[in-house]
Amino acid sequence: MNTETIEAPFLSDAEVSELCKPLVMPAAQVRYLRNELRLHVNTKPNGRPIVMRSELERVMGAARLGEVLQRRQAAPDFTAMEKLVKDRHGQNKKKR
Repeated sequence: MNTETIEAPFLSDAEVSELCKPLVMPAAQVRYLRNELRLHVNTKPNGRPIVMRSELERVMGAARLGEVLQRRQAAPDFTAMEKLVKDRHGQNKKKR
């Protein structure tokens, strides 16, 4: 018999609360999730936010990937700089 637990397709109230700390009011949590984290959020009849687990993974995964790409682009390309310096000031310069 398989004893693995199956996660619900949506975040629990405790997970949403942890994600939105220090906000505790459901309306404030919904605004934060929609406006700051850019998640697609529905509301339960009691006003609490309901967020699909796949939506959180989609948004947070994309954010992490964007950070990695930004760090890669921000790093200087030293080999290109060395080539530029050599081309302009030395080895490849023609003598007159």
